[in-house]
Amino acid sequence: MLVPDLTLPLFGEFVGRIEAEARARGHLTLIGNTGYDPERELEFTTAFAQAGIDGLVVIGAASATETAELCARERVPVVWMHSIRGEAAVPIVGVDHVRAGELVARHFVDEHDCEDLVFVGGFTGADVPHGDRETVQQRFAGASAVREHGITQIRTDLTPAGAYSAVSAFLRKSPTAPQAVIAGTYAQTSATIRAPIDSLLWIGDTCGCRTTSRALP
Repeated sequence: MLVPDLTLPLFGEFVGRIEAEARARGHLTLIGNTGYDPERELEFTTAFAQAGIDGLVVIGAASATETAELCARERVPVVWMHSIRGEAAVPIVGVDHVRAGELVARHFVDEHDCEDLVFVGGFTGADVPHGDRETVQQRFAGASAVREHGITQIRTDLTPAGAYSAVSAFLRKSPTAPQAVIAGTYAQTSATIRAPIDSLLWIGDTCGCRTTSRALP
C-alpha cells in the first residue's frame, strides 16, 4: 500500500482498515509512506513489484502515470483511492470533492445568509509541492460555483504553519473579518481557527455567522 502521509487522520484510517481486512484474509500488508514525492512513490512501487506483491493499493498518487505504467509492465493489479496526480485512465475509489465543496458553501449561504466567503488552501504546483492539491482544487471549484462571482481564496501550502501565516496576513489586511471561512483540508483546520483568535477579536451576531473585528492590543 502506498500512502502520502500516515500522520493525517484520514490516511491513517484508510491504512488501519485496509490492513485489518487484508490480515483477516491472510494477506501481509507492506506500507510505503510517499510524502507526495513522485520519486519516492516510484521507488516504493519498484521495490514492491520486485518483492512479488499480489496487488497494490495507491492512496493519493503523486505520479499516477508512471506508477500505472510500471504496474502494467509488472502485471501488478492496482486499486486507486482518494486522488491521483498525472494522467491515468483509471477508476478511483473516492469522494466527490466538488460536491463536498458546494455543500459546505451552500450551507453558509442558504442557512446563515453569508455572502463573504473565504476558502483556505492552495492547489498549484507553486503553492503546494508535495500536498493533496488535487482534492483542494476540486473543493474550491465546488465552493466557488455557489457564488456568481466566486469566493476569495487564501493560498497556502496546505501545512498548518502555512495556513496560520496566510490567514493571519489576510486578516491583518482586511478591514473586516469574512463571514465564513472554509478550510480546504483537515490538516489546516486548527491553524485556520487559531489565526483569527490570536490576531483579532471576533464578535458574532445572533446567528453566529456575521462578524466584525478589531485588532487586539
